[in-house]
Amino acid sequence: QKCIAVLRPEALQFILDELTERPALATQAARHRYACRVVQQLLRKCPQAQTAGLVEALLQDADVLVRHTYGHYVMEHVLELGTADQRYRLVRFIEQRALSLSTSTWGGAIIGAALAHAAEEDRIWIARAVSQEPEMLLELRDTRQGDQAVSLVLRTLTGSERSRARGILSEFRA
Repeated sequence: QKCIAVLRPEALQFILDELTERPALATQAARHRYACRVVQQLLRKCPQAQTAGLVEALLQDADVLVRHTYGHYVMEHVLELGTADQRYRLVRFIEQRALSLSTSTWGGAIIGAALAHAAEEDRIWIARAVSQEPEMLLELRDTRQGDQAVSLVLRTLTGSERSRARGILSEFRA
């Protein structure tokens, strides 16, 4: 981590090459207690063009990483720092799997990150996906970090959609 902090991005290329050279090494690093921090720092420090291969490798295993104890932190960084296309693809993935993510331990964190960093129209689609089934909204509320995601859902929705979601939540208080 110290190496990443002091070196220029172009001098870090060897780390990115190593992570993307072997199949599944990027995913393995993203799931490791300490290596996930290295991946996060690379995403934060290096330009998007330089990390494109790494992000593509991570997106290949998004289903595993968004549910993983450490991997979800890396995917939150992709939502925050990835290219518009990379963020869009991850947001679509999250939207399509909103039901299973709402019951996942780390689902609240990844849904919350998507609602915080996605484009406005994408946030609306995610909020609608989460709120369409009362059970999904309630499950999300009860997960770790899910209350923050539910709060973002309520802020994103408007009008009758927001009223309906609030009604569900107030009817079934935890």
